[in-house]
Amino acid sequence: FRPLESGKTNVLVAWQIPEEKTDELGRLIAQYREVKNCVARRPHEDFPYGLYATIEAPSLRKCHEVLGEIEAEVGRWPFTSLLTLKICKRSLLNYFSDEWENWTRPRLMLS
Repeated sequence: FRPLESGKTNVLVAWQIPEEKTDELGRLIAQYREVKNCVARRPHEDFPYGLYATIEAPSLRKCHEVLGEIEAEVGRWPFTSLLTLKICKRSLLNYFSDEWENWTRPRLMLS
């Protein structure tokens, strides 16, 4: 387990919204710089939340401010939020494969 990056707070927010609103509201929520991911999942009878977003900001207060901005834009829907205490795994995207680097390096004369 690793702590969050120094100076960062991470909150997972789950909203209970009608399924037909998921695409529209998901696109709006995903536009916020502090939203690191936004996904839809099938709600469950015991956990009726279907739209999830991870908000990352310098403080919990800032995360709550962003959540308030989101609510002002998409409307107030029932939600729950979970504060991240530690990260068990975080994968970085690999935009360029080794194959791409091996092809470009000789052509760009990079060492």
